[in-house]
Amino acid sequence: MKVENDVFCSFENSSIFIMEKESGQIRRKALGRGGELGTLYDARTDKLLLGNIFNSKLPEDALCEIDCHKSDFKYDESNSWSTTLEKLNIEAELKLNILSGQVDIEGNGKYLKTVNKSARVDRVTLSCMYQTTRQSVRIGFKGASECICSIAFEDTQATHVITDILWGANVFATFDLQKTTNSTQADVSGKLKASITKCAALLKAEGGVEAGFQDHEDFEKNQLSIHFSGDIEMDKIPITFHDAVAMIPEIPNKYKKLNQGRGVQIEYTFSPIEEVARYVRDKLPSRLESTIIMKSSDALVKRIEYTFDELLQESREIYSWIETFNSFRDHLPRKDMSNVTLAKVDMDSAMANFRQQLREYLVMLRTNAEEAKRTEQLIYKLLKEQLEGANKTTRAFVDTYRVLKNKCEVVHRFLELNIECSLLSTTLRESELQNQDVHVLRTSTYLQQVKPDEFDEQCEHLIVLRKDKKNNNARFILLDYDGNKSGLTTTFIQHYQKQASEYRANIDVLQHA
Repeated sequence: MKVENDVFCSFENSSIFIMEKESGQIRRKALGRGGELGTLYDARTDKLLLGNIFNSKLPEDALCEIDCHKSDFKYDESNSWSTTLEKLNIEAELKLNILSGQVDIEGNGKYLKTVNKSARVDRVTLSCMYQTTRQSVRIGFKGASECICSIAFEDTQATHVITDILWGANVFATFDLQKTTNSTQADVSGKLKASITKCAALLKAEGGVEAGFQDHEDFEKNQLSIHFSGDIEMDKIPITFHDAVAMIPEIPNKYKKLNQGRGVQIEYTFSPIEEVARYVRDKLPSRLESTIIMKSSDALVKRIEYTFDELLQESREIYSWIETFNSFRDHLPRKDMSNVTLAKVDMDSAMANFRQQLREYLVMLRTNAEEAKRTEQLIYKLLKEQLEGANKTTRAFVDTYRVLKNKCEVVHRFLELNIECSLLSTTLRESELQNQDVHVLRTSTYLQQVKPDEFDEQCEHLIVLRKDKKNNNARFILLDYDGNKSGLTTTFIQHYQKQASEYRANIDVLQHA
């Protein structure tokens, strides 16, 4: 049976359903998890189980399908866990399961990983959300009861059953703009956000999206990267902003090819298994006992979200440094790079352990009402300790690798000025400098640590020399040695110059006389 309805359909408000809101129904986003009507579910761990209460195909009179087409478009530029989950209308308990890692968000659900973990990019995500059909089962109808599998009700893990499925598709277009020191960065970033806001408005109005962007900013020249993720696999890779905008109107045509035009499962409604059993009691050998599932308080949910947002900020700072180190790894000591890698492994391990402990506490909170208050206190303590530990780790990381970060910044500046930066411990032969005017900055990683001011001073002097117009035809080289094997006791600039068919090497100690 199919009921036509032009507006969004609410399961609770529809009189054709037998279940009632008071029966303890809960809703969860599908997140790419494949489930069917009758699939068993464990609300304590938020996992779909293998069993199904139906052992054969349900007849048409036991099903109800409501047409409830709707689309919505939102954009997110803040890219915190809390804002991303809020814009996707993720339920409170599911938020906690996602943050703690209880729910696997691989596959189609990986679009939740669009949260920006890098401090080196400005990210804006455009969410394109479509719903098509709400499908439900009439448990009390004879056709449904004749398909009951009584063994499924013996699964002690099962607390609920899927009795309603909302179909459609969620697709996310993510725009990453690389941050630079360019003064126009803020202007380009602002134009990107304004363009995506405009795109969302045009899509909602079902207007000419492509026509509205004929004069769009040429973002790709500013290192813009674009990727799509979600329930529908796009068959093109967008190169420009205009490419991405043109692909969005194609999404409905793609999901209409799936599951008889319904798309994919985007939300489930679960009914308590003991409530379902009431309607098929004659099919079951014994009466099921009621299972009480405790809900987390609003205050606890907000505290957990806040903690993960703060942890995200801490990790962004460290990961941005690690990204920088990896970009210049050939100019950095192997030992330091090895230590950086180990530090990241330790941080990831600490985060994994924290999530594991949080998962265990959440399951305890939901299953043991008598210990709920104590468990909640344990969770608050865990959150506090994790945040304090992460802050301490970040400060220690920054202090330990500050010199390394400075080295990367120097190499970056030098390369922009066409100053050659040799790979670490590269040997420079005197013969290579013949017939040339060459300024060589000689230093070592050891000197950069014990005499950082001297290193910075000589670097600035080399830049001054490089910018001097009379040196336009000269070569400038950074020659770096690993450790203190070179025997250097000071960082200095050595100037090789041609003079009367002879070559003379001068040591330029920074003098402003």
